[in-house]
This record gives sequence, structure tokens and C-alpha cells, in this order.
Amino acid sequence: MNNIAIIFMVIGMACDDINTRHDDFKLLQLRFSSLSYVHLFSLINLLTRTVLLTIAVFQMPRFGALLAQFF
Repeated sequence: MNNIAIIFMVIGMACDDINTRHDDFKLLQLRFSSLSYVHLFSLINLLTRTVLLTIAVFQMPRFGALLAQFF
């Protein structure tokens, strides 16, 4: 489980780095069928952070038990 969290953390950091570099290089905003690469990387970053938060919550027994009641 920790290996999966590390993989998602690296993906999230890479997408965050690409978004930061986009502020300096406006050329990155190439269009790919009406969805820019920046929006795509932002979406991937949001999804990886959500997965990391979910893994972290389920790693904690108290919060995991509380969250499991709702699902």
C-alpha cells in the first residue's frame, strides 16, 4: 500500500511541477482537442491528491472506521 502511495505522490509532484513551469513558458498551452495540456495535468494532479488522501485516511484505523460507515 505504501508503494502505491509513493507512486501517486511522484505523479502528483511531476504534474505540479509541469503546472508551475507553465507559468514561465506559455508555449506549453498547446491545444489538444479543446482541452489544453495544462488542464489535463491539473486534473491528473487533483486525482492523484484525492487518491493519496483516500489512502492516508484508510491507513488510520479510527478515520477509516468512521469513513467505512458511510460507504
